[in-house]
Amino acid sequence: MAGGLLGYIFALSCIKWEANQIVSGAAINILAVGLTGFFLFEVFGFHGSSPAVAKMPLLDLPWMDKLPPFSDIRFG
Repeated sequence: MAGGLLGYIFALSCIKWEANQIVSGAAINILAVGLTGFFLFEVFGFHGSSPAVAKMPLLDLPWMDKLPPFSDIRFG
């Protein structure tokens, strides 16, 4: 949703207000970085990085070694 909103703002600035695409794209990227840090602190109360999230357990999929693309890559 955030990407769609920022894309809409970019399109609005370039098409309706005839802004330079490079300048408005750089400004929107700087805005996105700032908003990310702001909402990280507001939601999690942390500066810099979000708290660790528990990892998903590994899945045992024995049938995957019979699929040609996966057998060559993963089971080598």
